[in-house]
This record gives sequence, C-alpha cells and structure tokens, in this order.
Amino acid sequence: MQGNTFTLPVVVPGTLAADVVAHFKHMRELQLVGISAKTDDTTSFILKIGTAADDDKYYTGTVTGGAAPILLDGDDFVETGSPLPWSKEYLVTIDFDGGAGGNAANVTVVLFLSE
Repeated sequence: MQGNTFTLPVVVPGTLAADVVAHFKHMRELQLVGISAKTDDTTSFILKIGTAADDDKYYTGTVTGGAAPILLDGDDFVETGSPLPWSKEYLVTIDFDGGAGGNAANVTVVLFLSE
C-alpha cells in the first residue's frame, strides 16, 4: 500500500550530558515529510537528520524549549522532497549543548515518514 504516513519517535528523558545519535534503517523507499521536536523550557539542542556519510543531509537546526513542540515540514529541510532510499543507515543526531539555552532536557523528536 502506498501513501501511508507513520511516525518514528526518539525520546530521551532527563538532562542530557552528551550527544545522542539514534540510528535506523527501513524496508522500502520513504520520504521525510515532517518533524516534531520539543525540549524543556530554557534548554535547547541542535537537531540533525542525515546519513553516516552526511549527518545533516536532510535537516539541521536549533530546537529551543517552549510550551509546545515545533513542527517542521518540507520547506525547512535541506533537500525538499528527497527520498530516503531503503537500504541506507539514517541518523537522528541531538547535539545536547549546541543550541542557545542550557543543556537539552526531556527531548522528544518525531519523524513523519511517508511511502
């Protein structure tokens, strides 16, 4: 079935003391269509979505804490509409102290992927 959209959540509780890198592969060609990200107030982090060869191939930007998660779509991505080939390894990198606030705390990143 084509046209399905699903989520890939990355949740890291507590205050981060080091970068976090989540690795994933998938079974068919997909497209990244959205990102939702959140961290506690007064904290921030740099989020990168990419591959082992290019860790910010699809997205890089700062996520600053607030009352609600931020929502990013294709206009915010480095390569709008780029497919994610099925056989590669992908990375979600959370740079815990690279943002504008204190060390990231209680981080949630949700990738929205579409067939």
